[in-house]
Amino acid sequence: MILMILTVQVALPLVLIAWVALLPAVRVVGFATQAAGTGAFLFALARVAQWAVPVWWLPWVFGALWLVAVLAWLARKGFAGASLLPDAPLEWLGLTLSVVLLGLGGRYSGAASVRGSMDASETFMPPPAASTACIGRT
Repeated sequence: MILMILTVQVALPLVLIAWVALLPAVRVVGFATQAAGTGAFLFALARVAQWAVPVWWLPWVFGALWLVAVLAWLARKGFAGASLLPDAPLEWLGLTLSVVLLGLGGRYSGAASVRGSMDASETFMPPPAASTACIGRT
């Protein structure tokens, strides 16, 4: 169970950030959707997941790393020298994955925003004596 939590909350965001930083899309639309999809997924994971096993500030670190990767691409290439749409099938595959991440991130972060954050009354169960005090008494 802990391995699954660490995989989803640590390894998957690091893989996505490395994807944006080390294998960015060549075309403008591809990179824009890659950055937006990864960012939306990271935001949704920060809003939905309970950050108990990894430290609570880790989503902020992931956000900072994502921002550095996006700004580095903009500083390296900018929008002036890049063409607009993908040409190769592999570039279209990356664009499709980015759109899927954007959809998933938007859906789950939207659901988390509608639901809102939990307050203290929702996070703790009542003690057993208080919850069973009236059972069996008439």
